[in-house]
Amino acid sequence: MHTRNVWLPFTKEGAQLQWWGLIEPTMTDDGIRSGWWHITEKGRKFVEGKVSVPKWAYVYDGNLLEVSGEEVFITECLGKRFDFIELMTTAVPRLDILPALTDGDS
Repeated sequence: MHTRNVWLPFTKEGAQLQWWGLIEPTMTDDGIRSGWWHITEKGRKFVEGKVSVPKWAYVYDGNLLEVSGEEVFITECLGKRFDFIELMTTAVPRLDILPALTDGDS
């Protein structure tokens, strides 16, 4: 899958996912940040609805101070106007993650 056309490269907000360990910078062969990000194993499980993360990340001057608050799943983070289940069932041919997201009701 080619991910260049995914939303993350077009907004700087995607980098905020690093505070929860959901993405990490991609490094070049010589150890320099390439400017690209990739999803972590925890990030993949978060998208699949298998793990939750603390609701808040406290960041000051580009440094993570603390993550805290109630644990939330991806569907709770996206709000009511965004239908994540619909997106995943129409855009992703791999539907084995759907039962985890819908509590097995599909």
